Amino acid sequence: MTTLNKENIQKEFKERLSEDELLNCMRCGFCLPTCPTYIQSGYKESHSPRGRIALMKAVVDGLIEPDEDVENTLNVCLGCRACEPVCPSGVNYGHLLEEARDIINQNKKFSMPVKAVRKVVFEGLFPHQNRMRTLTGLIGFYQRSGLQTLTHKTGIMKLFPETLATMDLVLPKVPKMKALKDRPSFLPAESTKKKQVAFFAGCLMDTMFLETNNATMKLLQLAGCDIVIPKTQSCCGALHGHAGEKSGAKELAKRNIKAFEDLNIDYIITNAGEVVQ
Repeated sequence: MTTLNKENIQKEFKERLSEDELLNCMRCGFCLPTCPTYIQSGYKESHSPRGRIALMKAVVDGLIEPDEDVENTLNVCLGCRACEPVCPSGVNYGHLLEEARDIINQNKKFSMPVKAVRKVVFEGLFPHQNRMRTLTGLIGFYQRSGLQTLTHKTGIMKLFPETLATMDLVLPKVPKMKALKDRPSFLPAESTKKKQVAFFAGCLMDTMFLETNNATMKLLQLAGCDIVIPKTQSCCGALHGHAGEKSGAKELAKRNIKAFEDLNIDYIITNAGEVVQ
């Protein structure tokens, strides 16, 4: 069970959500075709960017309570921000969304199990790349050893929560982590040098989708790029920001700024689509 401090949430919505940004939304609908949750929901208005902005404005104006329905509607958003490039008013939807989620998160009492899971995931796992690699290695063993096939054939997976079973079905094939352990922090160009770049590897991209990162770096080398891969980089913090863990997102952003700011490079390259802005 979780409980919301609705009075505080409404007060902080008024204080922290930019009224100019909320009013800048013209309800033109240019964002609708770009929004995956709007389309997937069967064109439900509340699951669109303009619908969520209207919801935030209604809370600010005191027209509705910031209850569990409001929270759930905001949480359904993927935070992909595909709506922002097409917005003629330039509404910073992603910032509004993350502020709203952070406010709700800070004024919410989580049950002990949920609190424990969030602590493990956001403090004990994502900020630590070595732990991410260990977990990914275990998932890879689960897939390659035949255990995954066995759990489905025997019906064992049906004993677990539906969410976990769904996650298991959509898991990509995890590569072996040896390639990551052997990777140096500098990769020289394999043709006439044109640029020096730094590569931001990401947490999930450099474990679950390691082969994509490796292929990208190989192409950069062939294109004449020296590649620096800072060892001190970490998770970008986007997942923290999307989940209302704003302080954690800021700490990770600072860690990455420190890792990259003194490098003599032309560009920073990344495959991580969720990189926090």
